[in-house]
Amino acid sequence: MSRPIVDAKGRRRCKTIAFRMSPAEADQLDLRVALSGLSKQDFIARSLLEGTFTVVATTRMRKAVKERMGPVVAELRRIRRAGDMNDELVESLETLAAFAGSFAPERSPVELEDALIANLGLDDGLPYQSSAVAQKHEPTRKEDSVDES
Repeated sequence: MSRPIVDAKGRRRCKTIAFRMSPAEADQLDLRVALSGLSKQDFIARSLLEGTFTVVATTRMRKAVKERMGPVVAELRRIRRAGDMNDELVESLETLAAFAGSFAPERSPVELEDALIANLGLDDGLPYQSSAVAQKHEPTRKEDSVDES
């Protein structure tokens, strides 16, 4: 006997939802599903129930976006010469731009180390401290003693 299909909360998924789409709509759905990294079922359920949701970009998702961008860039070069753009391409570009724009910029290990060093907040060789701790360690100023002889 097969195991029942359950959602993230362990609830049994026993209802079937089906609908028809045009080939263009199906292509857009497939693109969004591929870029989300979710299964089609999970993507549709989250989209309908939560409206908008956040997808954390994985390496696989970034690779999928880069692979998808190749044909789009070729099409953009062709359009630049011809001067025409169909609605499906515009919609694909908007979807890709939204996904790519939501990615946090990738930083190299050297950039991360530089940021860490910059955030240490070194001043005169001592890190910034709370005011109570800083008062204990403030250098005392020596008054110039005037010799009155």
